Amino acid sequence: MNERTIRNSIPRFIDARKLAQKDAVIEGNVIINSLDRLSELAHNQSDVITVTFAFDIDDHGYIVIQGEIKSEIALTCQRCLEPMIFPIDTSVNIAVVRDQEAAKQLPKSLDPWIVESESADLYELIEEEILLEVPIAPFHEHQCIPENLFSSGEKPKEIPKTNPFSVLEQLKGSSSKSD
Repeated sequence: MNERTIRNSIPRFIDARKLAQKDAVIEGNVIINSLDRLSELAHNQSDVITVTFAFDIDDHGYIVIQGEIKSEIALTCQRCLEPMIFPIDTSVNIAVVRDQEAAKQLPKSLDPWIVESESADLYELIEEEILLEVPIAPFHEHQCIPENLFSSGEKPKEIPKTNPFSVLEQLKGSSSKSD
């Protein structure tokens, strides 16, 4: 039985096991401001994240979620402190497990999503996947700050390099003379 669920907005709480038994597909949108941690970073609170998730039970009996998450998030450039658009286009290949021990047993091709109860917060999964894609210090690809912004235009004066151990060298030389 193949059930296809198409929605304009993604449900927040799901039962992944039941959806996998029905081979369900969820397609729709999530508004950025409904994801708490992501909305702290993003300037475009009302923009949407497009999500497509297919639920299945694989040959090994794992409940698997495969799909993609797409959006464009306005982040703060860490060079010029102006907003910049960061594209999100990530594939998801996840197995739903009940605990950490079951997560350790998964093949390397599947990422674990630990869901201890029947109901799971799908928004939390979406947010985690996006946060994994966002760089720690986002910045524009182009040179957004002129190179001479913090310079007077003069060439820097060369500071003579001194050896911090030269005093020890002098002391060593004077002790060997006294022997």
